[in-house]
Amino acid sequence: MRISSGRMYTCGIASDNNVYCWGYGAQGQLGNNSTSDKLVPTALDTTGALSGKTIKSISAGHLHTCAIASDNNAYCWGSDVGAIGDGMSLSQRQVPVAVSTAGALNGKTVKSITTGDSHTCAIASDDNAYCWGSGGNAQLGNNSTDQKTVPTAVYTAGALSGKTIKSISAGDYHTCAIASDDLAYCWGSNSYGQLGDGTTTQRATPTPVNTGGVLSGKTIKSISANYSDHTCVIASDNQAYCWGDNYAGRLGDNSNTNSSIPVPVYNSGALNGKTISQIFVDFGHTCVIASNNQAYCWGYGGYGALGNNSTADSFVPVAVDTTGVLNGKTIQYISMSLYGGCVIASNNQVYCWGVNSQGSLGNDSTVDSLVPVSVNAIP
Repeated sequence: MRISSGRMYTCGIASDNNVYCWGYGAQGQLGNNSTSDKLVPTALDTTGALSGKTIKSISAGHLHTCAIASDNNAYCWGSDVGAIGDGMSLSQRQVPVAVSTAGALNGKTVKSITTGDSHTCAIASDDNAYCWGSGGNAQLGNNSTDQKTVPTAVYTAGALSGKTIKSISAGDYHTCAIASDDLAYCWGSNSYGQLGDGTTTQRATPTPVNTGGVLSGKTIKSISANYSDHTCVIASDNQAYCWGDNYAGRLGDNSNTNSSIPVPVYNSGALNGKTISQIFVDFGHTCVIASNNQAYCWGYGGYGALGNNSTADSFVPVAVDTTGVLNGKTIQYISMSLYGGCVIASNNQVYCWGVNSQGSLGNDSTVDSLVPVSVNAIP
């Protein structure tokens, strides 16, 4: 099982290599040919563009979802301001459609895909990055603020000259990547310092994240900017560092002060003596999997977003509750949604917590939960 959470909905790839989604569905983002919320996992429609194909990876964004299928091409569905990538900008697609390969992606396959608020980015088989959708905040990285309804190449004549892309993550209105030099580069909106370059200046092309402070001498192993105005990484010392908007303490540095350069996540409390293996940011909070294979979160706590049986914000990491359904289990993967999160545990089952007004916990209810609950079995 693999999962990806968007705005109050989650999609997962099950053991049959097919996709099942649940939660908020008003924009067709569940891909089941409807706009209804689903309180339990529901199969993705595969009668059209995905006929005969299975799914290799998936990314749930604000209101649209994209996947890479077994033909190594990209398919998207949901709300669209060009973020679907099929050359049109309609209000929504309720079933998957193929991302255009007639232009910049001609002759290329897709290795990785990420969805933001209203844009999508991918790494293609040439190890370069391509983005499409809303470009009003320069989040496409192509030296413009124009909307693009088909993939367009991220600018490589500047800071990325001579480099390829290893990993990419689309945020709210910005995008970040790890290049072949194992350093981080970001572009787009920078109102809160989420590009990490020491300024709050919008950047239309990739810009290096500041490495003169806490990241000095370190390389970057993992990066996350998902649907957020902050960014976090795991560095070569296996510790977490964040920058940008620090609303509700989402940077995890025991403050709520914004930072335009990386700051270390507080590791003297719940994370004392532990290293970090996975990190995932979302609108108001951040979560990680630590070296003990347990989950820890910090930031906005409303609706139970931190999974620690509380609704209080936390400026430092706190442990996700393991006294209930997660008792005796370890965590394999984590993904955050708006005001909540989901994990895959060591029994290969999915557990979620937080806001549930539109069924985002997948447990056939609309009751919020301050602690993890079991997602209903895949049909």
